[in-house]
Amino acid sequence: YYVGKHGNDSNDGLNYTNAVLTFGQAITLVNAEGPGAANRFAIICEDAGIYTESFTVPNYTTVYAPSAIIKGSIVMGNASTIYLARVDNTDTTDNYAIHVNNTAPFTAINVNEIYAYKTGIRIYSDAGDAGDIYFNIEYLEYGATGYGIITAGPIKPKAYGYIKKIYTSLGDIAINISQTEDCYIKFNSIINDNSGAVQVGSGGKAYISGDHISSAETCLYVHDTNSELNVNINKIESSSAQAMLASLSGSLSGHIGVAKGVWGIDSLGGYVDNISIDYLYGSTSTIRIAKYSGVVGSVKANIVYLYSGQYGICMDDYGSPQNGQGYADLIIDVWEHSDSTSAVSYTHLTLPTN
Repeated sequence: YYVGKHGNDSNDGLNYTNAVLTFGQAITLVNAEGPGAANRFAIICEDAGIYTESFTVPNYTTVYAPSAIIKGSIVMGNASTIYLARVDNTDTTDNYAIHVNNTAPFTAINVNEIYAYKTGIRIYSDAGDAGDIYFNIEYLEYGATGYGIITAGPIKPKAYGYIKKIYTSLGDIAINISQTEDCYIKFNSIINDNSGAVQVGSGGKAYISGDHISSAETCLYVHDTNSELNVNINKIESSSAQAMLASLSGSLSGHIGVAKGVWGIDSLGGYVDNISIDYLYGSTSTIRIAKYSGVVGSVKANIVYLYSGQYGICMDDYGSPQNGQGYADLIIDVWEHSDSTSAVSYTHLTLPTN
């Protein structure tokens, strides 16, 4: 079915000349046909019009409108695909610009730009087969209290995608992975002037690669048992918190070129495992390792250049009672310590004599 600004919703929509005016009418016509695995449909729009409407893409349907702008929100159907120039729901109060929910066997999102009132993309699954979600986005900007991308659901959806740039001045975490079995995301830059960049928890597993992260709070944060974050990132920098934080048995690994933060690596009862870093800097503690909620933190790292502003390595308690414990296995090629404070600090710990 065809959609165009030259169209009319009283048309049959079966060709360009007889296009309907709205995506909503095209979707009504598709749904009347009973789309399915053996009966797929396409909705085609060839103009660069602005369409002020929100809609649900029917199951087994492709919306091909690579130059069109949707001023509204979109819900993806099972085995559905979209090609759009822009999705912008900033004039609505909808929680999600694009919502993916229980969309087996797959869903594909191809959008140049997303501007979200709150969250850009929500991926959720709580019934049946979660399916695989694929996305390709040039720019995503999201609003107050929202997330760039958030995944969740007990059925553990799988997500694979590329986002060139994610930006927010008021929003929460840029990429929030929860429960997702496998999540592979590649990006060029993440800029969050309000909160953190990447968070993985509740048993989620994520593989994140990209060029640059700049965030007000923690750049990379993994927490909870069976949660894993593997990264390959050129540069991460936090203006007021940790560059990397692992807590409550969460596991962080991979490679980072440059990492800067108030704390470079922070292990609060979490595991920073087999991570390699070219340049690591922390203005307070470059590496902090602590026991937290009964879990002993550990850091195993290979660092080419470590620059410590105050404490180079700090092994301490976190909270109460003061019974800090930690484990460190470090290879450091060059360590420059700029402060009169001890390069290695520990409190409430009894160290072995050797």
